[in-house]
Amino acid sequence: MRRNGLWEKGVRRRHTLNIGWIGPAGQEEDVALIRRMALRILREFPQTQLVIGGDAQVYQLFDSLPESRRLLLPPVQTDDYPYQLGQVDILLVPMRDTPFNRCQSDRRLVEAGARRLPWIASPIPAFITWETGGLIADTPDEWFSHLGQLIFDPDLRSTLGQAGWRKAESREMGNLTTLWSDLINEMLPVQRRAVAGNKSHK
Repeated sequence: MRRNGLWEKGVRRRHTLNIGWIGPAGQEEDVALIRRMALRILREFPQTQLVIGGDAQVYQLFDSLPESRRLLLPPVQTDDYPYQLGQVDILLVPMRDTPFNRCQSDRRLVEAGARRLPWIASPIPAFITWETGGLIADTPDEWFSHLGQLIFDPDLRSTLGQAGWRKAESREMGNLTTLWSDLINEMLPVQRRAVAGNKSHK
């Protein structure tokens, strides 16, 4: 919602390029899918830093990294979540191909778009449908090549972030309210005609 100004708050310049995962507890197995790839990237690109938000167990998957190369962000309240997203430059959203994950929504990509973050995500149906603002990776090699591409190309990061932001605007609460209002107003005459028709048959 626009009334939370943190969605539009600028980010302080930093000396690192922050690659991050932010999510709820219990997703260690999902993140484990990309652990080796992420470690390889972080070792090959010394300007990068890993940011993990919300789950200390996911953070522990990367214990082999020096503490200077990784950062743990604690869980936050919903209103502070946009600020937490702002600590990331490239968002990673890995998900295993499970019945539960195939039923997940596109919310995390919408939120990334609202914060102008480029993302790399697994090919679950909602992510493939959302599509805008990032890159879909199906194999470890694709995760590695996509992430390397985003690290090398700041213009691509910016282009994807802006595209995601434009699409995420359609999910802004004020816009959704207007859409629901228009739909209700459109349906009311239909409902009135149906009621009138039922009365005429009695």
